[in-house]
Amino acid sequence: EFLGSVRSIEEDAGVVLGKGIPIIMVTAHKEAFMKAFKEGCDDYILKPINAQALISKIEAAISKK
Repeated sequence: EFLGSVRSIEEDAGVVLGKGIPIIMVTAHKEAFMKAFKEGCDDYILKPINAQALISKIEAAISKK
């Protein structure tokens, strides 16, 4: 439960959800990302990974911070 651990540490430090480390889930299953969003995931990308799409998601996540 890496995602839960990161969000728990952020919460303990007083970081507001959505203001912490951007987490982009990489998955081959569309259903899996819904659980991840509930646990604090910021975005997702489906496999096979398109490099430019991943770069765009990373840039978008960083620009929000």
